[in-house]
Amino acid sequence: MHPRLESTLLTPKQQKFVQEYVVCLNGTEATRRAGYSHKTARQMSYENLTKPYIRAEIDRERAAAAVRAGLDRDWLV
Repeated sequence: MHPRLESTLLTPKQQKFVQEYVVCLNGTEATRRAGYSHKTARQMSYENLTKPYIRAEIDRERAAAAVRAGLDRDWLV
């Protein structure tokens, strides 16, 4: 599937989850911030993080953030 086409499959809550996850790297907290129920946040976090198209979008967002920040492997080492 085309990378940009995958991101269009995300619901608005899933898109918000991706944005929040990239910021805090905590699935449960990102789920709450994205507007999911506090009672089901942990379960929804697990479900979102196991969906390949959501993981792919998270990976793309993290890579884009690293490029914007000027980070690469050499800098990290």
